[in-house]
Amino acid sequence: MRRALLLLPMLGAGCLVPQDIQEMDPPRVGNDAPRIVLRAPAATEVVTQRGCQALTFAVQQIEDFDRGDDLEVRWFVNYGPDDPTPVQSNVIPASGDVVDGVRGGAELRLDPDDYPPGRLVIEAVVSDGFDPDPAAAPENRAVLAGKAADETSWQLTITAEPECLE
Repeated sequence: MRRALLLLPMLGAGCLVPQDIQEMDPPRVGNDAPRIVLRAPAATEVVTQRGCQALTFAVQQIEDFDRGDDLEVRWFVNYGPDDPTPVQSNVIPASGDVVDGVRGGAELRLDPDDYPPGRLVIEAVVSDGFDPDPAAAPENRAVLAGKAADETSWQLTITAEPECLE
């Protein structure tokens, strides 16, 4: 008992110093696919009229942990065999300033007066390696081996109202 009492003050005199330990994420292997994490508008269905101001569709944030990859966003309106050509393309350059794998995105401004009344499908496709071969399918959306893509879409209805009701 006496020994235990003698050891008690020695244990209390010791001070535990907190250690600043940095834990590292395990290294990623292979290509990390880009992923759209924030878009606008958030709704999948958008309604407007002719004569109204242009609408902005955006992929605001894209997650891709491969800091050395350029990303390309291709915008399509009513993509299909009759019209496989993107209406716009944006390149988001590689950057070491990526925070938690998230980068800024790209946007498309669409004027409802440029299209007839009816329904349109607006698509944004982001990839870290579109296939440049014109024969690759699907046309203008094919991705190189070892690369990946993500997409999002909106259904836009343009009505034929006589004037904008916004």
